[in-house]
Amino acid sequence: MSTDPFEPAVNAHSCALACLVSLCRDFGDPVSQQALIEHHKDDIDAWAERPGALTPYQFISLSRAYLGTKAHIWVEYREWILKYWNQPERIGGVIVSQCQPVENGGRMTIDHCWRILEASKDGMRLMNPRVGKAELALVDWGFLTERKAYALIIGR
Repeated sequence: MSTDPFEPAVNAHSCALACLVSLCRDFGDPVSQQALIEHHKDDIDAWAERPGALTPYQFISLSRAYLGTKAHIWVEYREWILKYWNQPERIGGVIVSQCQPVENGGRMTIDHCWRILEASKDGMRLMNPRVGKAELALVDWGFLTERKAYALIIGR
C-alpha cells in the first residue's frame, strides 16, 4: 500500500472514482480523477450531469482497465469479506453503500464508497473520500448493516 492512500473526492459524485484513483496510485499509476473524467466523459452518460458518478459495474470496468483486475467478488457478510480480503490475489477493496437510481437511464449509481485499508475480525479501517479532504474511518462490522452496504473485493 502507498504511504498516502487518502484521495479526496473532487465533487459530490466522485467518491468511488477517488477510491479507484487511490488504488491506482498504490500500483504505480498516477492517474487523477480529473483525467479519468476527461478521458471517459463521452463514454459514461451520467457524467454530463454527475461527473465521476459510477455504477458498480462501471467501477469494475475501470478497475479492469487501470488495475488489470480479473476477480471481482461482491460480499456483504464479515466472514466472506475477511475470507476474500485475506486471499493472496486480493489487491484491494471498497465498501459501497446502497445504490441510488439515475433518473435518465434507470441504472444504479453508488451512493457512497469507502476504500478498505485494513479488515480484521474487529472491524475495518476505511478511507472516506469526502469532498476536499479524505478521512480515516474506523468502523465495526455493524457499519455494513447501518449503511445498507456491501464490499467489492478485487484481485488479479
